[in-house]
Amino acid sequence: MTRPLLFRLGSYFGVTLACASCIAAQASKRPITVPDVLSVREFTAQQISADGRSIAFIVKDADIAANDYKYTLYSIPVSGDAKPKELVSSKSITNLRWAPGNEAVTYIASAGPLSQVWKVNATGGPPEVLFKSEESISEFEWSLDGKTIAFVSAAAPTDKETSEAAAKGIVFDDSTTFDFWRFITRSWVSKPTRIWTYSPGDNQTKKLWEQERSRYFFENVSVSGLTWSPDGKSLAVTYNTSASNSRNAAVAFDSGVGVIPASGGDLEPLPSTESFQGFPSWSPDSRAIAYVGEVETGGKPRNGFRETILVQTLGDEHPYEATPGVEIRYGTRIWWAHDGKNLIYELTNREGSALYETSPKGGPSSKITQGDEHLTEFSFSGDLSIASCITETSMKAPELAVVSRPEGTVTPRTHLNSAFDDGIGIGDVSRFTWKNKFGYSTYGYLIKPIGYKEGQRYPLLVILYGFYGSFLTQAEWISSYPAQAFAANGFAVLLMTQPKEYGWHYGNFDEFSFDRDYNALASIDAAVQTLDQMGICLLYTSDAADDL
Repeated sequence: MTRPLLFRLGSYFGVTLACASCIAAQASKRPITVPDVLSVREFTAQQISADGRSIAFIVKDADIAANDYKYTLYSIPVSGDAKPKELVSSKSITNLRWAPGNEAVTYIASAGPLSQVWKVNATGGPPEVLFKSEESISEFEWSLDGKTIAFVSAAAPTDKETSEAAAKGIVFDDSTTFDFWRFITRSWVSKPTRIWTYSPGDNQTKKLWEQERSRYFFENVSVSGLTWSPDGKSLAVTYNTSASNSRNAAVAFDSGVGVIPASGGDLEPLPSTESFQGFPSWSPDSRAIAYVGEVETGGKPRNGFRETILVQTLGDEHPYEATPGVEIRYGTRIWWAHDGKNLIYELTNREGSALYETSPKGGPSSKITQGDEHLTEFSFSGDLSIASCITETSMKAPELAVVSRPEGTVTPRTHLNSAFDDGIGIGDVSRFTWKNKFGYSTYGYLIKPIGYKEGQRYPLLVILYGFYGSFLTQAEWISSYPAQAFAANGFAVLLMTQPKEYGWHYGNFDEFSFDRDYNALASIDAAVQTLDQMGICLLYTSDAADDL
């Protein structure tokens, strides 16, 4: 019996090759190239002003000459035909926030060896450091009254510390452009994390809390989020906890949510759900916190946990679930309606990405935004009537858009990637689902070769994993293979998301190996067989491969 022979390309994160030849593609537009893939302008952050009149946003561009990326901060009116105004450009710009009064934008960028909070006028002009910190700042948030800034800092690694790490075989290179590897190198030089408040009015800084040295979060900072309560009296803090404390053995980077008084004092953790907690959002009366957490599946379909939105009333013993039956994903952001009767949340899961709302007491969710486009990175005006977001599809490049919340209409506001509309040809992308031999389903996005002809078979690339419907020129997340460039050179490309993981019990190797290995491998096999039956892919048997 002969079987399809699969060749492997790249790293563990995976490309599987079903043949080694390619066919020249024809298209009405110029076929996409690898430089075109690098030319996509990415929106890394955006925020609408509280008065709903302007949007500040950050664009990431490839700097080919420097073999690096550059980040540019822009502002644009919500309405009208005005083009984006460039405010500042830097090697790194993060944590974008409008300053009180909506006339200036604040952000984090490097100031020498340290990252500091900067301020620039929204109409242009030179940027300036808002206040000086002796340590690198990784997060900051303005209080709702605009009188105080809470920020997170940690000391930068010294030359001595990094050289000692290198002597042990750890190479520290701060110029690394891939954030995942920067995290790996930085994590070997650990520092305590501190939370502070700064008052611009009297130029006073006060330390609120300090956590022990940690190696769990990016940039070696163990606090990954701050959220002010509406009354300004407290901060909800997302901080790292040891994964060993979680009953969910699948958690590698675990976190909890705690509350710190703005006047200073100890951090008081929310009641533990014995699993991940993050992305907190305060109720309008500052008495409850909605957050993303996990609940046990009860063995259906497997032992483990699923993510959901939980609501914890301060002082109560346990939280209650607001989104039963909804597949919530890590990173889901939440807002409360001003009357406290609804939760608005940005949902990105296997069904798409859009804005939804539900009751904080639990119940059905309803979709707010219209259409099927992939909508992410929402931010709201102060009255929640207008939002800005990033809009894209698997075949439409990302742009900034404005959302009217009452109607749910989505209106594009920029045209920074218009080259993909005008002259760059890409392969047709379609989503499909299938089941493996164990009965578990998953989905993927099939990119047909440019110039695809019905009935003609093509070599197939299977690329893993983590795809949710955003613009597909290259594979997402860790692997960055130029998927559309392969399609331009005669390949069919399947961007496959692994089947949903349901977790395992600590020490149970059979559960672990099934969830992480056998189930995924069975889905790869089923996908290849399905595309073969559809007449799309070209499979070589082992006998035929001997003749290559």
